[in-house]
Amino acid sequence: MNPLLDRISIDPEICGGKPCIRGTRLWVSLILDFLADGMPEAEMFEDYPQLTHEDVLAAIAYGAEVSREKLFPCRVETGRVKLKLDENIGRRGLELLKAAGHDVMTVRDQQLQGAKDEVLFAVCAGEARALVTLDHDFGQVLRFPPEQGAGTAILEIGRRPTAQNLLDRIRDLATLLQTRSLAGELWIIEPGRVRIHLRN
Repeated sequence: MNPLLDRISIDPEICGGKPCIRGTRLWVSLILDFLADGMPEAEMFEDYPQLTHEDVLAAIAYGAEVSREKLFPCRVETGRVKLKLDENIGRRGLELLKAAGHDVMTVRDQQLQGAKDEVLFAVCAGEARALVTLDHDFGQVLRFPPEQGAGTAILEIGRRPTAQNLLDRIRDLATLLQTRSLAGELWIIEPGRVRIHLRN
């Protein structure tokens, strides 16, 4: 067996069991999709400084065999919003949301890399920060009730994600936050539309 595969972990309590780089919440499939889109490794390392060349090789060795799941919605306040970015949102996404005037923290800021989904949701709720993620598992409203947190925004970047798709969805999120509160809601932000799950 390729020893690089030791760098990949699959844990049902982290990102719904999607293959991730060990010790992080970074999906193997996201790395592969960015590579397939032509993103240079140097650019990827700039966006995700926790990645190494060996991690990228491990992702390639593992293959782009990932399952994409279901989605649902989440919530915060209009104006300056407190947000927590999941590990799959890179530096450019962080800068876009900060430039839009939001109070933004990342999973990495608090050494929550590789945290279980429930732990991340609880931390966000405790800090009154809305979670911004690519992970559709946070759309499971019975497991992660939107009204128990500050809101959740799931960014839908397609079956073949690109860095541009990701940045476009972040811009869509920033635009929507100008006119609507995320608080107590689950938003699934897709190209050209937003699905909103309202609190009962």
